[in-house]
Amino acid sequence: MNKKKTQKELQSQLKTVKSEISEMNTELNRKAKEIRFKKEMAANIQKEIDKYNNPKELVVSEHAYLRYFERVKGFDLEAIKKEILSEKVLSLMEKLGPSGHFPNDGYRVVLKDNTVTTILI
Repeated sequence: MNKKKTQKELQSQLKTVKSEISEMNTELNRKAKEIRFKKEMAANIQKEIDKYNNPKELVVSEHAYLRYFERVKGFDLEAIKKEILSEKVLSLMEKLGPSGHFPNDGYRVVLKDNTVTTILI
């Protein structure tokens, strides 16, 4: 009987230890989630700090470029539009549709759905 009692005690101890391990794993997972959350918070705070230390590079918008060319350099944007949408391009557009690459005096006008998207040389 001594042997059986010892075996039962050992099984009880094993069950207790496994239960403690399970509780510790649950706590460990909770702490890991908490650590990930705190790391994310720290990264976001660092980004805010970096904004003060490294101001964003200045950017000039395409709209600003256009207004500069028009108002400071004196380019006539309507005249440029008429050059781009020449009779040749308009004629090809009528025949081939509102999208494609259309040749025009040494360059190609790229249209997509009736919009000039770029000029290619």
